[in-house]
Amino acid sequence: MNGLAVLRFRGRRHLDHTLRHARPRVGADAAAAPPSFREGEQPYQVGIGPTAVTLAPGGSAKVAVRALALSGGTGPEVRFRVDTPEGIEASPAEGRVVDGAREITLSAGEDTPQGFYDVEVAVDSYAQPVFLTVAAPGSLLAAYDGTGISDDSGDHDEGDFDGGGWSYSRQALAAAGLSPGGRGRVGDGLGFTWPGSPNGRPDNASGNGQTVQLAQPVSQLAFVGSAVNGDQRARATVTYTDGSTDTVDLSFTDWTLGGGGGSVRYGNEVVARTPYRNVPGAGREAVATYVFATEPFRAPAGKAVAGVRLPREPDLHVFTLATR
Repeated sequence: MNGLAVLRFRGRRHLDHTLRHARPRVGADAAAAPPSFREGEQPYQVGIGPTAVTLAPGGSAKVAVRALALSGGTGPEVRFRVDTPEGIEASPAEGRVVDGAREITLSAGEDTPQGFYDVEVAVDSYAQPVFLTVAAPGSLLAAYDGTGISDDSGDHDEGDFDGGGWSYSRQALAAAGLSPGGRGRVGDGLGFTWPGSPNGRPDNASGNGQTVQLAQPVSQLAFVGSAVNGDQRARATVTYTDGSTDTVDLSFTDWTLGGGGGSVRYGNEVVARTPYRNVPGAGREAVATYVFATEPFRAPAGKAVAGVRLPREPDLHVFTLATR
């Protein structure tokens, strides 16, 4: 503790003492202040969000541009511009932010294909990408809520499959036969399409009770994905075209077989095996990493599956559905 001790003697046997705290005088002299480099400084702070939005074909969503004066008081007046790809419109596409905030409506045309789109909102010299997913309500794409695949280049921070930052390698999956948008088969000829998501965009649905409507009724169904944090057992609910329902198995083995010490369970079929997975910070872990398919479900005679509701088990991840 910094301070000043003041001692006073009273006679031969008495000593008074007082401890006074000395206030530091660092920078008290203007000449002692550190240098300040303020060239190019803007007198405001800009925020744009949300930066990831899902909307349906023919639907819309709002994004806000906010400007905060660093000196306090009312927000500054700044100009913005929105660049959109074909099929996406912004209203307004340009203008001014007055009194701190301005909303922009992003709209997808009725005929805009489902998929991923990039919008850029620029304020003066600052530009913020806004990532759009155009997905029909009830589609598997609309159910996607996580990014489990990362590129081998970079630091892999775009992917997080297990909640701890680990992810599948895009390159290793392609080498094992799962390329973006590629087709495959499991079981007795059930076909699937592997997610075509660009790098860093959602590619799987964790079990959160989502309902997925199939493009057409099917008689056989299997789930393609895996589990994290150990093997996970659950059941999904299928809805038939006549409105009746049934439960089906949706159980997955852990994606690394528990770090290599386990075995494939629940009748899962190995769809792909990679020799490593990506870890946060640009590294990789040399552990066999798997994608599985559940044992195919066959609808009873005279019935066809129209849709499926995922269980509420977030450690189960579904990349796609295999059907026939």
